[in-house]
Amino acid sequence: MSVPKADAFFQRVAGSATATLYARPAGSAGPGWVAFVAFAADQPAELTLAQAWSNYLGNPRGGRNGGCFVLAQAPPAAQASWLDGFERAVAERNRAFGDFAYRFLFFGDPTIPAAAVGSVAFSTTDAERPGVVQGLAGSETAIVASQFGISIANSAYLRLDLDGGGLRFAPNGDAGVVLLANKYRAATRPLDGGGDVAVPLAGTGGGTLRFGLQLRVAREPERDDFTLLDVGLKWFSGIGSGAARRIVSLRYPLFGPPLDGAAIPFDVSFDPLRPLARDRTAFTFRGQPERDGRVCAPMESALRDGLLHPLRIRPLAGSAQLVLQRDRVTVDSPGSHQRELVYLAPSGPYALLPGDSRPAAERVMCGTSPLEQIVVDPPGSLLTFHPDQPAYSPLLESPPPPAGAPRLTADYLTAWATVTSAGDPSGPAPLYLAQPQGAALYAHGDRADVPYLVHAETPAAALRDARASASYPLAQYAQLAFGGRPDTFDAAQVARLERAVLSVERRARIAGSGSRPSGGDGPRRVTTPQGFILDLGPDGSWRRIHLGQTSWSPDPARVPPTVTTLAFADPDDSVRGAFQTNQQFLVVTQPRTPWRLVGSTSPPPQPGWKTTFEDALAPQGWPFDIRVGSGSNPGDYRNVLIFKFCDGSLEARVDDVARWTAAGDFNSDPTDVAAWLRDYIEQAKVLAAGPDGDYFRRFVEAVTSPSWRGLLALRADADATLLPQELRGLAAGIDPDRFNAHHVGIDLSFVDTAGGRLAPDGNSSVFATVYYVDPDYAANLAAGASPDLPVPVTGTDDFAFRVLSLKTLFVNAQVTAFASKAQVTLDRLFGEQVSGLTLNAQPAPSSSLVLDGTYENHDGVGIYVFATGADARFGLVSNLWRSLEIVRATFSTLRAPAAGTVLSRFSFQGFLDFATTEVDDGSGGRVPFDLLSFGGTGAGPDPTGSGLPFGELHLDMSFDTASPGSPSFAFLIDQMTFAPTVAQARATSLFARMPLTLTGIVAGRTPPADLGYLPVSPLGLPGAPLGDAWHGLVFTLDLGSAGALAARAGFSAQLLLAWGPASQGNSFRLALGLALPGASPTSRGLSLQGVLKLTIDRLLLYRDPGSGTFVLRLTNVLLSLLGVKLPPGTSTAFIVFGNPDPNQRDTVGWYAAVNRERRRRDGALLLTGGGG
Repeated sequence: MSVPKADAFFQRVAGSATATLYARPAGSAGPGWVAFVAFAADQPAELTLAQAWSNYLGNPRGGRNGGCFVLAQAPPAAQASWLDGFERAVAERNRAFGDFAYRFLFFGDPTIPAAAVGSVAFSTTDAERPGVVQGLAGSETAIVASQFGISIANSAYLRLDLDGGGLRFAPNGDAGVVLLANKYRAATRPLDGGGDVAVPLAGTGGGTLRFGLQLRVAREPERDDFTLLDVGLKWFSGIGSGAARRIVSLRYPLFGPPLDGAAIPFDVSFDPLRPLARDRTAFTFRGQPERDGRVCAPMESALRDGLLHPLRIRPLAGSAQLVLQRDRVTVDSPGSHQRELVYLAPSGPYALLPGDSRPAAERVMCGTSPLEQIVVDPPGSLLTFHPDQPAYSPLLESPPPPAGAPRLTADYLTAWATVTSAGDPSGPAPLYLAQPQGAALYAHGDRADVPYLVHAETPAAALRDARASASYPLAQYAQLAFGGRPDTFDAAQVARLERAVLSVERRARIAGSGSRPSGGDGPRRVTTPQGFILDLGPDGSWRRIHLGQTSWSPDPARVPPTVTTLAFADPDDSVRGAFQTNQQFLVVTQPRTPWRLVGSTSPPPQPGWKTTFEDALAPQGWPFDIRVGSGSNPGDYRNVLIFKFCDGSLEARVDDVARWTAAGDFNSDPTDVAAWLRDYIEQAKVLAAGPDGDYFRRFVEAVTSPSWRGLLALRADADATLLPQELRGLAAGIDPDRFNAHHVGIDLSFVDTAGGRLAPDGNSSVFATVYYVDPDYAANLAAGASPDLPVPVTGTDDFAFRVLSLKTLFVNAQVTAFASKAQVTLDRLFGEQVSGLTLNAQPAPSSSLVLDGTYENHDGVGIYVFATGADARFGLVSNLWRSLEIVRATFSTLRAPAAGTVLSRFSFQGFLDFATTEVDDGSGGRVPFDLLSFGGTGAGPDPTGSGLPFGELHLDMSFDTASPGSPSFAFLIDQMTFAPTVAQARATSLFARMPLTLTGIVAGRTPPADLGYLPVSPLGLPGAPLGDAWHGLVFTLDLGSAGALAARAGFSAQLLLAWGPASQGNSFRLALGLALPGASPTSRGLSLQGVLKLTIDRLLLYRDPGSGTFVLRLTNVLLSLLGVKLPPGTSTAFIVFGNPDPNQRDTVGWYAAVNRERRRRDGALLLTGGGG
């Protein structure tokens, strides 16, 4: 900055009896403080720069210091007291010089030794002549920050530079100024002009040292100035802890020799007080003199394309720089103290140029993978470096960092880069290509008839933004050297740094700042070796990522298969970027930008939600919906989606959150997710070692194998109302909040390449486990209970259903193992309250049957079967029953729409174990009057099979798919079947002694008479009303032949044996009814041949105590013809009785007794009897 020579330069700010302090106005000399001290009192209020230089020459030999210049970081708080301290500091310097009082140029505040970088002593004897630098004891004077600085020879000149608004060092013969570098070894390099160094005291550069410099770049390290000055990018980490902690790092050289072999000129600005401030300290590339100083020479570089062809770079003169970055290195032997020093990193723009390969390189490899490159247009692309970016990786620390450590931190810094077009910003831009290592995209080549695929490149982003905010870590490896220094990375650490840190960070940064590539030739379909088919748009945009599919039909011969897919449609930048890394470990619980879920209405899609996730898979009809972002809470996650296409095991990656792919973009709290995943994996390991281990071993193998690659969904939603139709009824007994797939995984899948097309080939390689266990049932098992024992049931409903367990294993999208247990609760049977249940003679905690579910494969068609063969004996609260025994129960679904009412049925077969009814024998005792006939005898438990055998007793269960947990039940007897034998009836029972045939069972809510039954009174049997609801067995009673009066050869009647619920005490809720052919319940009569009518007044049933034969008596039976009683004046009783021989029950005997009316002469009625 040029300052008018006559203008005031310094202003007086303080004074003492022996000195006056002047300073530049704040902000007029850069960020620091520029001061001048005149060792004289009562000086002018202002001084010009020339006055400060010329008016205070001093007298070194006479002990009087001349005027001193001070360049400090900040003005002192109390300037008057500071002046006193300054005078003392100068006096100390005088004594160091043998009491010679020189003038001084101080770099740093001399009153604070820690802030003083150095000072230059000089003497001036004539205002028109330059000052002469006086080295202590005739030695050089060094101004050094860290290991960089200048060395000023004794007797070099220090001049007044009025044009430059400051001072200037200049050579005096051979005595000049050189660059000093002493990081690993002391070395100097000459400066331009023999050591011409400007020291501006005004303007933005005030307080800096400015000089020209030429450095040589050579392939031999000992001749390479860039190696001497430690030029390149650097990455850092740490080993050890506490006092023993050491920093490890490695320099990544970028620059090679210039093509012309000449030295590289620089314009250097060096602020010894602020060496790390890029606007104060920088080595700026200067153009070659033969090119008018405007163009730099092209240089070799460590940049390579995917075929390792070299690229060259050309610094843009005046813009490209080398800047200082903080460093910590071991200079001496291994284990020695580490020093805080600096290194030089590139900054600013560099033109990318093709190398000398054929063909010439047109891409830049971003790291070590040829699948991650930037397509450039040399020389039309710019490589711009942005210093002060994070360069320290906790992930390489030893011991390892805690979970959740970031990939890179700003503990140490380096330069990141951008690659952009050097031309029109709206024109074509460099394209970023990235594909997972070992998982490149492939497509058909030029010939569609060739079955194999070739590498398909797909742009991930167009790079247009050259700002620092869009920069990313770029690493070049062609010039790496290992083992040259202590505490440096080895090759394995470098590989891990690239794989786990740099490539992941690079992908995340580019995904966040890159733009979508421009249009191409048309839609295109490519694939990955993992089986993910990717549909590209004409502009190269990702339209659809096909992750997997299942195809299934319940009846392949008649029903076309249903195909369900797992896919991303129109993936946004975050999703696309997540598939653009060569070490993908993507965990998704809550995308920062939510995905639209196919078929989901909660929450409704919002503007800006671009990615659509087709979330369904249905192997063999089992519905798995991976509704990412749905149902999760902190510490309790559902629908967790994991893509693992990286080195190492999934289990190990879980603990290393910093190595997850864009963890923050897809999880609200990655550390919490990692903790949950660790617990989930440990639980699976425990289960894999248990009795159900087969369901979990495949999962444990996948998460612990370093070589496994694929995707996993954990705790994926499963809608029980959409289970295969045979199982859909189970939804009524499943807790939907607990029902899910423990895991759904997809291994490598095959792709069909026939006909020049890419298509999924049938089912993906899906493996999965559904493991649903009712918590009460699990507690029972943990307590040692039998797996066939039901759980207690609360509530007062007559019927209930509950799935105790449902376990399914899928391998290659096929069910390979299935086991289930479900209990149906029967608290009321035939209207009777159940008092208890024994299973295989053991008391059960509830009146529930446990059904076993199994799976059978018949010629490729799967069949699910639910049944139980346990001997279940239900006690009923009634004196008419001993028990009800069920020996087999099955469950099936009859109607299973996707929406609407699902109908399922329980079918039972067993034995109705009725009690023996008794009557008073007239002497205070009780004798059997056994109407119900079937059942056990004695006081103890009845043996299996005691009672009336039955089948097809049904309990129907229905529910609406919208509310499966509220089913309705219907107890149905209309299809019950019976096949009793006389041997199954008790020997003295009605069925054993009369020619009865059991034809069915009925139920009613109105009196049996309304159904056409004439009431039959069981003589002597204490009775009670049936009640509102009753059940009854219907028998056919063979009455023999009615002769020519009957319309058919056989004469039979229907006998109803009905009972009501809750029959108690010494009375019985029993009713007998007899329905005769043609009888009317209202007239108690029946018609014979249309003109004769037979009416019955009363029907009685009793048992002959002597023979044990049952007798049915029809009393006051009247026969009329066209309303005229026949014979006139008579009444008749019919008596029907069983065969007294118990072995001849198929016939009955009967007779009639006729009473004839006779009148006396006085008119009284007399009766006479007769029989036949």
